[in-house]
Amino acid sequence: MAVAAFIFFTPMQSDDSFGEELDIYTVSGDIDGEYGCLEAAFDAVNEDIYGKEYIITVAEHDPEICSFILNAGKTVTLRSSEGNTCILKAATGERHGVVFGNLTLENIILDGNKNSGGIVVKTNASLTMNNGAKIQNCYFKGNGGAVSSEGAFTMNSGSALINNKVSGDGRSQSLGTEPAGCGGAVYIKNGTFALNGGSISGNEAACGAGVYNDNSNFTMEGGVISGNLGKAPSSKGYHQGGGVGVYNVNNSTFTMRGGEITDNKLEYTI
Repeated sequence: MAVAAFIFFTPMQSDDSFGEELDIYTVSGDIDGEYGCLEAAFDAVNEDIYGKEYIITVAEHDPEICSFILNAGKTVTLRSSEGNTCILKAATGERHGVVFGNLTLENIILDGNKNSGGIVVKTNASLTMNNGAKIQNCYFKGNGGAVSSEGAFTMNSGSALINNKVSGDGRSQSLGTEPAGCGGAVYIKNGTFALNGGSISGNEAACGAGVYNDNSNFTMEGGVISGNLGKAPSSKGYHQGGGVGVYNVNNSTFTMRGGEITDNKLEYTI
């Protein structure tokens, strides 16, 4: 008697991690769409002619983002999806992004992977960090490890700038150029900084390891600046504050109404 043999093949499930880019960024507001990279999401916002306000929601960690640009006239909130706190790591040698418009960070971590990262805020632009927003591990050659701003920068309760660092001895490298090595966490020039809450800790620079304020207005209503290290590579470097360096050229101001500045240090090697 003949016996029929039946062999069943189960189709292999596709693995999205190979050869296919997951759409982990969702844009909502004046446009709607899903994108595989953060740069593409911001490009879609910038290319929208009529819209002004948007939310970009991140569903998963991204181990290497491409640097984004936010155009003037655009307002974006960048946040993790509900129940998540996503980490976005910068590509080697690049900032996370450059802001010409208005950017708010909520419940999101920007990580420089100890070789890059941070946000640049241009004139007339703004960056606001709300609860759960962190910028960390940003190592940069120049000024402003986590944030370099010529606009308006605001930190609110629950935000943090942690373990950021800039290299340089705080001196201009040539006539007419800006000094390098200022503002381990924050470098403000011709702008404003409102520290209403949050923490700035574990950052390092030759000048103003926590905050460096140049021709700007820095108001501290709350928050903590602690455990930052002002460190230059030699005794010839300039040292202006382990926690806060206020560069008083052209009427810079620092007003402290609340918060704490504690346990910051200065040192140099001979």
